[in-house]
Amino acid sequence: MRRDSIALLTLLLAASSVCSAAGGSQASWAKAQAELARLGAGFLVWESPRSGEWRIWTRRLDCSGLRQLSPNERGRGHFGPHISPDGRHVVYLSFPGGVTGYGGKVRKGQRIPLHIMRADGSGDRVIVPDARCYSGDRSTVWLNDRLLEYIAPDGQTWQLDIRTDRRVQLTTKGGHWLINRARTHATSGRPTFSVYDIRTRAIAPRKREGGCEPYFTHDGQWGFWMNGAGGPVRRFHLATRRTSIILDKDDKRLPRDRDYIYFPMVSRCGRLFTFACSPDQHDHFKSDYDVFVARMDPRTLEVLGRPIRYTFHGACDRYPDVFLQPLALGRHEGEAPFTVSLTLDGAWQWDYGDGRRGRTGRHTYDRAGSYAVTASRDGAVRMGQVRVTPPSPPRVLDALLRGGREIVVRFDEPIQLREPALALASGAAIQSWKADGSTLIVQLAAKLRAADTLRLDGIYDRAPLPNRMEAQAIAVRPLTWPTN
Repeated sequence: MRRDSIALLTLLLAASSVCSAAGGSQASWAKAQAELARLGAGFLVWESPRSGEWRIWTRRLDCSGLRQLSPNERGRGHFGPHISPDGRHVVYLSFPGGVTGYGGKVRKGQRIPLHIMRADGSGDRVIVPDARCYSGDRSTVWLNDRLLEYIAPDGQTWQLDIRTDRRVQLTTKGGHWLINRARTHATSGRPTFSVYDIRTRAIAPRKREGGCEPYFTHDGQWGFWMNGAGGPVRRFHLATRRTSIILDKDDKRLPRDRDYIYFPMVSRCGRLFTFACSPDQHDHFKSDYDVFVARMDPRTLEVLGRPIRYTFHGACDRYPDVFLQPLALGRHEGEAPFTVSLTLDGAWQWDYGDGRRGRTGRHTYDRAGSYAVTASRDGAVRMGQVRVTPPSPPRVLDALLRGGREIVVRFDEPIQLREPALALASGAAIQSWKADGSTLIVQLAAKLRAADTLRLDGIYDRAPLPNRMEAQAIAVRPLTWPTN
C-alpha cells in the first residue's frame, strides 16, 4: 500500500473515532431510532435558535419529519414547549426580544403570551395574553387533555380550560409555583417539592434540594430535577420524600463527548425520558446541546437501555418534550412466564411477536424480551406491545415510619404474603400487617421511640410462578426535628 494511502486511512480512522466519541452521525443512530419507534408512533418538540430566532421544532420518533413547528414572529422568541396528554396540542410562551425565562426583566407594557397550537403546527392562537414561567422555561402543567396550569404575571398559579376559557385560581400568594396533577405538591424554579393544600390553596414550603429545573410526572407520584451542573438527574418520590439517581453525571450510557446533561422531561405515559446533552459546555444559550430520548420504567423511573440521540445541529437544542401514542392493544409488562389476555370483537388473526401465531388474544411468553403483538382482519391491523422481564423476587425500594406507629415498606412490584414472618430486632410488638399493591404496611403496638430493624420473610411477587424474596433486615428510624 502506498504511503499516502496509509496516511489517508489513518486520518479516516481517527475521524471515525472522534465521531464516535462525540456521539456519532445521524446515520449511526438510525437503527436505534427505528427500534425506539417500534414502541409506537410519537414525536418530539424542543426549542432552538437554529433558524436565527428561538422557535419550537419537532421531529417524529423514527427521526423523520424534522421542521420548525411554531410560526415566525418578528422580534420574539418561543420557549417552554409542552405537549398535551393526548398529543393533540403543544403550548409555548412567546417572549419579547431580549427577555428570557432566566430572570430577564419584563419592561412595562411588555407581555408574554401563552400560545397553543395543534401538534402539526396549525391553529396557533393565544390562550393567555400575559403569563410567566419560573426561573427557566417551565411554565405549564397539563392536568388532562383540556385543563392546564399557568403562572400569571403576579406569580399566582391558575387553572385554565382550553375549550371554555374558564379559569380557577390555585394559589393565594405569589411565588411562581407549578402544582402536580395529583394536587398534593408544588415546586418553583427551586426544587422544594413543597406540600400543597387544595382546600386552602396554600403551599407549605419544604427544604430546598440542590439544583434546578424541577418538574412532576403526569401520574403525580414523582418529582425530578437537575441536581448539579451537567448531572446527575434525580427523582423524588413524593409520598416518601426519598431521592435517587435517574441519570448520573458523565453517565456511561451516554457518548463520551456528549454527556453533560440538562433539561430533563418525562413523557405523559412515563415510558420515555428526554433531555439534552452537550460536549461539556454549560451556557444554556450558546452551547451545542442536542436532544436524547431513552426508554423508562413508568413505575420506578429507571432508564432502560442506552439513551438515543435525536438532534444533530450545532445550535442549542434544549427543553425537549416527547409524546408516545397509545397502542390499540395496549402495553403490558410482567415476569416470565407472562400471560396476556387481549380481546377484540370478531375473528382476528394474531401474531404474538415471538414466532408464534394463533386465533385468540390469550398467550403465554416463556422468555424475557420485548414483543410486538399484531391482530389482523380484512386489512385492518391492531398493535400492542408486551415486555417480559426475567423472573426475579421483589426488591425493597425504601421504608418509612409514618405517624410513629406505622412502617410503610415500598417494593418495586406488587407483592403477596405467604406464611410471613415479621419482627423488630428490639422485640417491640407488631400489631398487624397487610400487603397493599407494591406496599407493605406494618402497624406497631406502640410508637417507635428509637432506631430499629425490621426483619422480613415470606414475601413473594404476584407472578404466575411466584418468586420469593430472601429474608431481609431493613433499618427503620423515627423522624427527628426538624421533620421537614
